[in-house]
Amino acid sequence: MGNPSVLAPLLALGLGAFLVYLVGRIVSRRNETLAALTAAVYGVSLALAIQLGSEVTATRQPIWAPVGGQEPVLRAEPGGMLVTFVGLGLGLLVALYSGRYLSLDHRYEHYYPLLLLLSSGLTGMVMAADLFILYLFTIMTSAAAYVLVAFRRRTETAIEAGFKYAVMGATAGILLLAGVGYSYRETGTLSLPLSERGIAPWGALGMAFVLSGFAIKGALVPAHTWLPDAHGRAPSSISAMLSGIVSEVNLSVLVKAGLGMGWPARRLGWLLVGLSLANMTVGNALALMQVYGKRLLGYSSIAQVGYIMMALGLGLAYNRPEAVSAGFFLLVAHAAMKGLVFLCKGICHFYCDATLIEELDGIVGRVPVTAACFVVGLAGLAGVPLLAGFVGKWQLVVSALEIAGPWVSLALGVFVVNSLVGLGYYLPLVGRILKRPDSSRERTRVSAWMLLPTVVLALVVVGVGIFPQPVLALTREAARFLLTWGQ
Repeated sequence: MGNPSVLAPLLALGLGAFLVYLVGRIVSRRNETLAALTAAVYGVSLALAIQLGSEVTATRQPIWAPVGGQEPVLRAEPGGMLVTFVGLGLGLLVALYSGRYLSLDHRYEHYYPLLLLLSSGLTGMVMAADLFILYLFTIMTSAAAYVLVAFRRRTETAIEAGFKYAVMGATAGILLLAGVGYSYRETGTLSLPLSERGIAPWGALGMAFVLSGFAIKGALVPAHTWLPDAHGRAPSSISAMLSGIVSEVNLSVLVKAGLGMGWPARRLGWLLVGLSLANMTVGNALALMQVYGKRLLGYSSIAQVGYIMMALGLGLAYNRPEAVSAGFFLLVAHAAMKGLVFLCKGICHFYCDATLIEELDGIVGRVPVTAACFVVGLAGLAGVPLLAGFVGKWQLVVSALEIAGPWVSLALGVFVVNSLVGLGYYLPLVGRILKRPDSSRERTRVSAWMLLPTVVLALVVVGVGIFPQPVLALTREAARFLLTWGQ
């Protein structure tokens, strides 16, 4: 079903980035002005995406954009729209947060257009129905991310982290382009899905390159080494985007590309399960060793992506919509929770100069509302009941128990052990935050620009945990479509 409205969110983001840049260069370089304008662009794009998503839900069919030729290059489907909602919503909150957080920096007229281009690239990735278009949007996303990670270029560590990220990303880009070329050599087309054409040697090689490229960009172990540095040195607002949505988009695109290029769902599912065990184990083990707060959260993201992979993998391997739905739910929950904790960490650093974990001791006495939101995010990541993280993990456990089998039981056991290991750094961090404050330190007034996004995300984490049904309805529809993708 063709509909030009598929292009609307992308056009809004792209034109909005150009508009924000012009305003920043010609009209006003005030940070608050550009932050408000960027948030407005996100709001318009999100409204257009919601309208498009409602059409997809009503028809229960993908909607494609008639952009030349006979085969679609952009396609709106339930899973992609769900990820789009999450990404645009998080981007809107990050833009507002930056209205104060970025006030000590400069080059605002570059930061906000790059943020919009990052979201535009991510939106294009989840909508791409053509391998080359997917590659182009991936490169666009990566280019914006490299610059944003190294945005505070006066610090050597930021430049180092950005350069390391760029080297790993360039390697992934080469693999992706080679995979696109080999796939076209075999099939003569790049339109997804390619499964009906079968898997021949060149096609299999192309598939391997494409999946390897997205594995690097998604920070899957052992290609995860760039992520903690990027998270640790990027502005906290950008860390929230990288952890909250960038890694998740690359993971979801990896799954869709694998299925669309003809990889049998069962094999791809077990590959994801195997990688998930490595991700959750390595991520949690290394998180226990960290002394810097943002690096700890970065390694935590590696583990959390492992939980998402395990749910998606079991669902694909056994054709279980409930498990795939749990994976999408964990994706949504992780975006909210990890975005929340990175924004809270940014407030603690901005107002209290807290970089090391030990410097968070008694922070509740100085920024009580931020500390409360921080605790909500950490508790959600730990899987505390009545919060979003618990619902996702519960759905995963129930789905795995229904499947049964020795290998599934082994995977579930590793998941449970890693969830307990995660408590080993989440709970002590909560204890430090809530530690009896030093009476000599006065309470700090936090700007509404920064406080509002954190409170909203905290309410989302609690609200989704108590009333998960609306989100579950979306994730189940996304699971239904994914299990039929490429068949």
